[in-house]
Amino acid sequence: MKLERSILITLAAHESVLQRIKLLTAEIGLHLGQCENRFDLIGPKPVNEFPELGELPWPNGSEEHFQILYDEKNRRKTHMWEAFREWSQDEDRSLNDKEVMDYLLKQGCVHCTRAFYFVRERKKARRDLGNFRRSLRALGKSAIKSLEPKR
Repeated sequence: MKLERSILITLAAHESVLQRIKLLTAEIGLHLGQCENRFDLIGPKPVNEFPELGELPWPNGSEEHFQILYDEKNRRKTHMWEAFREWSQDEDRSLNDKEVMDYLLKQGCVHCTRAFYFVRERKKARRDLGNFRRSLRALGKSAIKSLEPKR
């Protein structure tokens, strides 16, 4: 196969993987945004006395709600957030992927379970991205070599 064609194919595959990673990241955010972990700590949504004004925001954005729902780095305290902070029963280490999935299934949150599926898919896509970057470097070296004058 010609060098130019190899470069085009590898560049297209590289861009395709980048777009997939972006899509997976958006999916993760979408599903984590639907998790209602810790909502029980802020109480039920109040009755809207003026429905003509539209829906009341809930949680309401108060400092109290913010401290309950977010950590010090402004990350939502979802079930997946909790799973990543759990420690293995038998060893002094964080949970591996299978243990995280088991934890999420036990919590019963379909949103965090789905988000974790996309996290694992994104890991695979990032691995592919690394492979394509190495291929691009190799093709770049080949291109430099082909442009050098023959001796």
